[in-house]
Amino acid sequence: MEEEYTDAYLELSDNHQAFVDEYTISRNATEAYQKVYDCSYEVANASGPRLKNQPGVAVAILEAMEASAKRCHIDQDWVLTNLKEGVERCMQHSPVLDKEGKETGEYTFQAGPMFKGIELAGKNLGMFKDTVVNTGPNGGPVQHTVNYHIKDPKEIK
Repeated sequence: MEEEYTDAYLELSDNHQAFVDEYTISRNATEAYQKVYDCSYEVANASGPRLKNQPGVAVAILEAMEASAKRCHIDQDWVLTNLKEGVERCMQHSPVLDKEGKETGEYTFQAGPMFKGIELAGKNLGMFKDTVVNTGPNGGPVQHTVNYHIKDPKEIK
């Protein structure tokens, strides 16, 4: 069942809006909480993720991220098109030319910075997520066995 919230419920306090602004920059709830509330890491680590998931804050974060992507004209198509172009360029066998247009005999292309930029843009759009799923055999639940051996206090020396 999907919950509906009133506009009044989704309105943010100044601190919550500041949290949204900081989160859209860092994409780190703990760091954003620490900057806004000037608290310890421990408090921010517990409270930041919880605040990020509150309905009004979560909606504001999604809206801010969408607006940012629109302003930059970056979407999943842009990421995939540039990624494909970069891969194709890396696979080219075009010679490097000097200032006079003569071949230097080298075939180089530094793909690292380009791919990192595309990776970051894709992560910003939520395209690349690091997810770890722990399962047991055949995708079932993880089974834990704990064995205890309680010694007789007389045996401990």
